[in-house]
Amino acid sequence: MEREESVVSVLYRLLLTPLSPFEYMARIVRNPSPMAPLFSAFLLISVQLVQAGTILGKTRLKLGEGTWLRNVTVSVGDHSVTIILANLSKTYPLRPPLETASTAALIHSAAITLILWLSITAGLYISMKLLGQGVGPPSSITAGYVMMTSVYSELVRYALLYSSLSGVSRVEIVAIRGADYTVLLNAIRLVLSRLEPWSTANLFVMAFFSVWGFVVVLAALTSAYNLEWKRAFMGAFITAILQGMLIQLITLLLTITV
Repeated sequence: MEREESVVSVLYRLLLTPLSPFEYMARIVRNPSPMAPLFSAFLLISVQLVQAGTILGKTRLKLGEGTWLRNVTVSVGDHSVTIILANLSKTYPLRPPLETASTAALIHSAAITLILWLSITAGLYISMKLLGQGVGPPSSITAGYVMMTSVYSELVRYALLYSSLSGVSRVEIVAIRGADYTVLLNAIRLVLSRLEPWSTANLFVMAFFSVWGFVVVLAALTSAYNLEWKRAFMGAFITAILQGMLIQLITLLLTITV
């Protein structure tokens, strides 16, 4: 194993791994850095919090007593968007999200990042043990390099988010009192689906980074763990399935009132 890398060197390799995954994954075998997952997690949480800050800064809540609607209404004005999620019989004054929304955003980002790291770690470990020879760098460290693809993905999505909301001064959400952070996020997604360039580009961006992430995992399995291509494809599918299931589960469990 080579000498311990500097912080700058680790960051450099992290940034370049998704851009040239087969080359840089091969280097991880010689010198895996335990700092990689920490840096990747910090960057990913930071980008997600910037996204949340942009959303919360424009959001206003009109809450009250009533019933949820099956057919949601989204009205796009010149500089504002209103989304009606509930039929309210009693309403409270329009207000920004509570301070708990910022806490919820932090918890949500940290939980998603943790689950992403755990699912990639588990997928790589299972693939290494069941499909390979059981040798290679620790899967927990390799997962940190793989996670950088998600950082790039969230940066592009933030650019779309910022551009789509740049002409919107206020997003008004009409919902039942006690609505949680997941309700707010789903409402914002519905709003963005009516705005450009998000409505046109987001699906393409998601598909592109899904394929890119798959290729990076494939590179890790072939270059860092020496799996043959057929088995590496199987391992990449295992990792993708674990990732999707666990992230969906944690999203359903996060219920913090905003």
